Amino acid sequence: MNPYQPFLAQFFYSLNELRLRSSHFQSTLEQSRKSYANLKKFNINTITGVALVISDWSGPTDQGWRIVHHSGVVNSITLDNYEEELKKMLSFQCSYTLSQCYERLCSLFKDYVMQRSLIDPSILLYKNKNNEIESYSRMTLPGGDKLYSLIKRASGKTFATFSEKNNSNVKYKQFWEIVSEVRHTVTHANSIVNKKKLFGKDEYKERLFRHLFPRSEVRLDDVVVFIDYKDLQKLTDTLAEFAFQIFKSLSIQEKLEWDYFIRKENSAPKVTIALEKDMKSK
Repeated sequence: MNPYQPFLAQFFYSLNELRLRSSHFQSTLEQSRKSYANLKKFNINTITGVALVISDWSGPTDQGWRIVHHSGVVNSITLDNYEEELKKMLSFQCSYTLSQCYERLCSLFKDYVMQRSLIDPSILLYKNKNNEIESYSRMTLPGGDKLYSLIKRASGKTFATFSEKNNSNVKYKQFWEIVSEVRHTVTHANSIVNKKKLFGKDEYKERLFRHLFPRSEVRLDDVVVFIDYKDLQKLTDTLAEFAFQIFKSLSIQEKLEWDYFIRKENSAPKVTIALEKDMKSK
């Protein structure tokens, strides 16, 4: 049995499970939209509202009970802004899902690297700050660009071959950088990222981003990341296919069977990823 296959199967399962939750969330929001539309008949505008109240930890109490004070901040959702709020809610959910999918992908790559190290322990070697040779363990494997370098090293020559030429015209390095940066900005920067940091002067990278995140707003100096469920479907499919390409590269390198998921008896109807066509038309 291919030792990399269980890691990939678990990744596929967790990816689809996360997508399922966002799908249900979208359906629930749509039902909510239809239900609240009926309120217009009753001249009701405010749907829901929340106020922020706080207590003074170092202040007086009411016989041991905390005293709360209104912060002056009140937010509400009304029929007038409900459509826009629904879009924001769905984008927030889908962005969170994408971030979690990226984390799962990083875990998968770490599993791949550790499995490959059983054959080639040298891929775990690195120089520390004192210029001494050390070896990564599963717990100390880095993320980000260093993880990308490790999975590239582990996957051998096939990695570069598939990255340079594939049916979807996805260059691995640029794809990894985009998804990593989007995950970071969703988590730490309210989904707003500096345009130069995201694209630089790489025209291909900008085209790739616009294809993967078509509803995001590309402004003069920055980019506001926006994701709806259709975008999330395309993104998770691309993540799954990227993970499969790495699995395939590792398997070819070790002369292992790799076509579990694409045999005729297991294949779903073919879906063409039109990235190459879309990008050439822009």
